[in-house]
Amino acid sequence: NFPCFCKLPEYEIITEGTCVSHGMTDILDVDLCRAVMDDGYYSTRDQDNDGIIDAYQDYPIPFVTGLPPGCWPVEPGTPGFTTFPFACITPLEDADGDCSANFPCFCLTDSGEPEPAVAAPTIPEPDFAYHVVKDGTCESHGMADILDVDECRLAMNHGYYNTRDQDDDGLIDAFQDYPIPVVRDLPPGCWPVEPGTPGFDTFPFACVTPLEDAVGECSENFPCFCKLPEYTIITESTCEAMGYKDILDVEACRGVMNDGYYNTRDQDGNGVVDSEQDYPVPIVRDLPPGCWPVEPGTPGFDTFPFACVTPLEDAVGDCSDNFPCFCYLPEYEIVTSGTCATANYTDILDV
Repeated sequence: NFPCFCKLPEYEIITEGTCVSHGMTDILDVDLCRAVMDDGYYSTRDQDNDGIIDAYQDYPIPFVTGLPPGCWPVEPGTPGFTTFPFACITPLEDADGDCSANFPCFCLTDSGEPEPAVAAPTIPEPDFAYHVVKDGTCESHGMADILDVDECRLAMNHGYYNTRDQDDDGLIDAFQDYPIPVVRDLPPGCWPVEPGTPGFDTFPFACVTPLEDAVGECSENFPCFCKLPEYTIITESTCEAMGYKDILDVEACRGVMNDGYYNTRDQDGNGVVDSEQDYPVPIVRDLPPGCWPVEPGTPGFDTFPFACVTPLEDAVGDCSDNFPCFCYLPEYEIVTSGTCATANYTDILDV
């Protein structure tokens, strides 16, 4: 009920001798061993290649004998060890041998004062919303291509390489400086290449294709990362009546749902955030226009998550608390002289 958050004491990692021979103290407590492992070793590794950083897993830390003293992991490739991740603690009376590159020991430095907490590496979050499409193009789905290499890397690291270790070096790819060349004769915009795609054998990497040099469409092999336009959510009237634009593309609808609705929900109670699931987005009729989810508890609906798109010609009724509509914001300009009318724009008169 009351989990305590504790500052780690200062520690160092050594690959020769022992903690004691270096004037430091062995770590012999399982929780402290796990804490320093998660902070300084497993925070960037995925040694079992399951898409989850090892620090977030409950890997074993057994007590062992006949190995270096204290707390240590085993480097992949060490003879006799094939199952990862894990760490070990060898009680001093059972220890044999020194720390090494294969068995790097974590030692307390006995400085008397813990060092300020050092944050584990983090993956920057893009300042734009994006969605991944595997057919058509970003433009055909009503979204914008990502054509800037830095923005492409932000999106890749946040939504693709944050759980992958494609070169099997034990480091999550998002923490590496992989190449993002500007290419031609391939799908437009920003995309990675799925392993197994014919003609590609060196990973990780991503590409940016300028629109004028693009050929073909996004696909399972070349999933495109697209910028979502700005949007808002309304619970009365309709997008069009409020001066907004209806979202009528299924992929664009899924994109705004994942960004602004299902990113914090688990409506089917399966322990997986709904935005990580491939929920249905059917085309329907006789319901509010555009793109909307259904709030749980709405009469007549009992299977979640899902969202709907109603074509304008088939729509009936208004958006509501039960059917909140997602609408694109209209494009606009800011004028600093004259008026909107004299600049050939339309005034915005709705609050």
